[in-house]
Amino acid sequence: MNPSVIEIDDDKSKSSGSEQYDDSNITNQQTGTHASRSSIASNSSTSTSNNGIKRQKDVSPCYVCGAKAHGYNFDQITCESCKAFFRRNALKSMDKFRCRNNNSCAITSATRKRCKRCRLTKCFKVGMRKEWILTDEEKRLKRRKIERNRLIKQQAQIVGHQQRNQDINHSNFQTTISTLSIVEVCL
Repeated sequence: MNPSVIEIDDDKSKSSGSEQYDDSNITNQQTGTHASRSSIASNSSTSTSNNGIKRQKDVSPCYVCGAKAHGYNFDQITCESCKAFFRRNALKSMDKFRCRNNNSCAITSATRKRCKRCRLTKCFKVGMRKEWILTDEEKRLKRRKIERNRLIKQQAQIVGHQQRNQDINHSNFQTTISTLSIVEVCL
């Protein structure tokens, strides 16, 4: 895969490199260790943060179909479509799927819906892990943990707001006492 780089110079962007997705290099990247998103990015785009500074944002292709990926799913960088497909089908028997093209279909973002067998085979080939699919019980536990953490965070924010309000009230009270003392001295 040849990464594209966007050089930012005086608010002008220049692209260099190829934006073509090369399926042949996937096996080189699947050696068991993870490379960072930036080291395997196939194209980049710039985004502007709140303070107006432009920064480079990596946009990696899906290892399965080459579409724009959104992150790691089941241990590989994939698009939302391939993530959902894998979650629905990885635990099913491969015998359930038939290929009309001798198990040699090319899987791209345009053709990914044509052959489920070849798409699922490619998911496994690039290293997606079916053991990482959560069971219903694991999903419930994860959901409970998220809800508990959210509640703890909300309670901490409420305590923080109450503390700030008390500090403001105390400060206002001290200012009022000081003002009254000055008025009494003047009288």
